Amino acid sequence: MAQKKKNKKIKVINQEYYNQQTAQNAVTQKQLALTRKHRMKMLILCGVMLVITIMFGFNIIQNNIQAAVLGKKTREARVELKSAKQQNQKLNQRVAELKDSDYLAKIIRKKYFFSKDGETIYSLPSDKAKTVTEN
Repeated sequence: MAQKKKNKKIKVINQEYYNQQTAQNAVTQKQLALTRKHRMKMLILCGVMLVITIMFGFNIIQNNIQAAVLGKKTREARVELKSAKQQNQKLNQRVAELKDSDYLAKIIRKKYFFSKDGETIYSLPSDKAKTVTEN
């Protein structure tokens, strides 16, 4: 109540100038509030964009790491495949050789000491196999 009495005692000399300044201050305050509101929206938008960018960045890095691991595994698998193909080729060659009856007879005679009719086999001390059962 005391303030109301004081306000009645204060008289504005130039009412028009005072009203103009008050209106101008109100407009300025509204502009400042609007600017703050826009800045806050921009900060929030930038923050969201930053979070999205970081998430996509991590995803890209993770995909690159996975691609590198898969590339390494692919190279290892290709090397393994190449050696398996070579081994398969050798085994196929061996199968083809074993289908030849002359070669098969030669291997059996050498490994198991079989002999042809009228042939005698002598075992020398320098032979690798001492007996037939060790083979």
